[in-house]
Amino acid sequence: FAGLQVFFQAFCNRNPLVRLFDLSPRDVHGAIEEHRITHLSATPTFFRLLCSDDEVHQEVLSITLGGEGMGASLAKTALSRTFPNAKIRNIYASTEAGSLLVADGDEFQVPDEFAKSIQIIDGELAVHSSLLADSLQEIDLQEFFCTGDLVEVTSEHPLRFRITGRRSDWINVGGLKVNPHRVEKAISERGDVAEVRVFGKPNSVTGNIVCCEVAPHNGVAFDVAALKQALRQQLSRHEVPQIIKVVQRIETTGTGKKKRQH
Repeated sequence: FAGLQVFFQAFCNRNPLVRLFDLSPRDVHGAIEEHRITHLSATPTFFRLLCSDDEVHQEVLSITLGGEGMGASLAKTALSRTFPNAKIRNIYASTEAGSLLVADGDEFQVPDEFAKSIQIIDGELAVHSSLLADSLQEIDLQEFFCTGDLVEVTSEHPLRFRITGRRSDWINVGGLKVNPHRVEKAISERGDVAEVRVFGKPNSVTGNIVCCEVAPHNGVAFDVAALKQALRQQLSRHEVPQIIKVVQRIETTGTGKKKRQH
């Protein structure tokens, strides 16, 4: 839906569109300069890979993110370094309710008009049924609809929070739940990692095992053994990835999000 919105907005304004999907970060940088792109709309995964290089684009004036958790490191440093003149808009939207909240970083604040319509229930973002699409309001739903997005509350009054992941992304390892976003955060805090993808792989004994793909910064020699050793000090045993693969690019879906199913 976000892609359709971007397409029709550009179409109605008679703006040229430049397709950047499936290009390597180097080719994306080249296309931005060649076509003098001023507005970029994509997922945080796309921007993290793009910002891992030392390129700077002065002519980009607007950055719009959505579809995934943004992450503090991307919000505070990487984007402003790569796109110093761009206004940053991080949009929270859901298929059921459409666009709801906008922030200039990774922390969303619920405006007064939605104070009674947006709640946190058991760590999950929930929206009042009145905010849902008309077709869903005709169905006999509960008063609040749980979106499946897990959050970290940073303020109660006013309500502010960060998106930490999707409940459906969690990995079941022998009855123990692993939040892949928590593991990714621990790995991405290392200075030699540009991007990381944590996912579950079916296993006949435990149901699933935790695996990950790591894309190092350009030219960095990556030590898998050292990463595992460090993670054993930070995470519980069942959270530490059993398989770590070094890749050049992180595999994404057609909409630019990380693939969680192997």
